[in-house]
Amino acid sequence: MTSSEGRRKRALVIGCGIAGPVVALYLKKAGFDPVVHERRAADAADDGGSFNLAPNGLSVLRTLGLADKVVAIGQATERTEFLNHRGRRLALLSESTVLLHRGELHRLLVAEVEAQGIPTTFGHEVTEVETTDDGVRVRFGDGTEDHGDLLVGADGIRSRVRHAVVKGLPQPRYTEMIDSGGVGYLPGLKADGTMRMTFGLKGFFGYQVLPDGHVFWFQNYHQADEPSRHRLRGIPNAVWREHLMEMHQGDRSPIVDIIASTDEIDRYLLFDAPTLSRWHTDRIVLLGDAAHAMGPHTGQGASMALEDAIVLARSLRDATSIPAAFADYERVRRPRVDHVIEQTRHNGNSKAAPGPIGRVVRDLVLPVFLKAGVKKGAALYTHRIPW
Repeated sequence: MTSSEGRRKRALVIGCGIAGPVVALYLKKAGFDPVVHERRAADAADDGGSFNLAPNGLSVLRTLGLADKVVAIGQATERTEFLNHRGRRLALLSESTVLLHRGELHRLLVAEVEAQGIPTTFGHEVTEVETTDDGVRVRFGDGTEDHGDLLVGADGIRSRVRHAVVKGLPQPRYTEMIDSGGVGYLPGLKADGTMRMTFGLKGFFGYQVLPDGHVFWFQNYHQADEPSRHRLRGIPNAVWREHLMEMHQGDRSPIVDIIASTDEIDRYLLFDAPTLSRWHTDRIVLLGDAAHAMGPHTGQGASMALEDAIVLARSLRDATSIPAAFADYERVRRPRVDHVIEQTRHNGNSKAAPGPIGRVVRDLVLPVFLKAGVKKGAALYTHRIPW
């Protein structure tokens, strides 16, 4: 798609996490001139823990020729095993994923964006978005501004661009779950490519042993009252470590040992976003968490954002106008995303720790639901989007 003057259309991308660089790469592939603006400083944008990238997300990167590079910086997860607090297997998912550190993936994607000559600016916080007669203008906190034919909001769950698409939105919703995670070191554990997830007595715990003896892990537990993020992060590591160890004292080893071996423990409040009435205007479009933030309970947040990126760029490449492209993108993506959000919320609810009788019932019925969920997960993983 070119302008009436025959020039390549300029696409402003707000956000340089994972989705932002990828949509910029696809926009260039589709014949646009993208430019990326990120609120955080370059080193701060490297922050973040680890996550598993599902095959459907990796396939989006494969179309860009990046899959092998991504696999090389990650660790293969060949299967996922679900256990009860006694260590009894409830279900097994045999689909392969890639365990990645978010910061390492971000650095790889930014390097690719820069190698392709796509301008990227850090420290640019959006203060105002304005639609003009011939495009869209964005003003930043440092007093500068930029103008493009279209604007892509890939700026996360607390998106500034979102407010230019849907006015008067409520804040992201606390899901009554607190997430923790870190990297321990227990060289005696076997590294077999398995992610083990335990429905504990008081919390949900997942871990994978790496070949060098380090152990990646995460933990979720239910807490109805929302603490402030400042207060949560201000709790000393030693105190938080003891808190989590006590929570899993009644669960089968090695959970407590893994937590005890971890020096630095990240902790976050888990949020999702209200369903938006629309994802776009004539010149502005949202993708990833800016459009449909979801919890981590299906492991599909990053993959959904990557799928958004390829579909959006493909729609812009093939449509006769920007508004038509945005409408096609939302039409294609909404049903799949809504399904994943519904499944994510269901999975999150299943992690709430029940009482003794509830545990007995859960362990009887959960294998049936997990096996059904495994089939749904396989359908999610095998989804491929042609370019």
